Amino acid sequence: MKLIHIFSISGVPFSKGWVKLDDFWKVAFDSRADKNNKKDQLLTPKPVGEIVNTAKGMLGKIGYNILWNNCEHFASKCRYGTKRSDQVIFGVWCTIGIFAFAVLAKILQDMYNHS
Repeated sequence: MKLIHIFSISGVPFSKGWVKLDDFWKVAFDSRADKNNKKDQLLTPKPVGEIVNTAKGMLGKIGYNILWNNCEHFASKCRYGTKRSDQVIFGVWCTIGIFAFAVLAKILQDMYNHS
């Protein structure tokens, strides 16, 4: 079984990354591998042949960025025709929530100290 995937080093955002065609077991070794098609509930997957052709068309060196062009973006682009990373979206919303909480805590602290 062959696998087309993005090769990167520790998910670090940098301009180097490769889309490679490798034997699945060479990549997975003895690790557990799960099929994750949860986006099928929201997006319509392309036909299998089109997914494979999209992936093959991306073979070679590409830019890698953990926020804008990571392995989840790659898989989503191949399967659904659009780059989408739920991990990035979740991370952004968590960051916004933490920032909003910090601002609110500061406002409440200032109000308490002035009373």
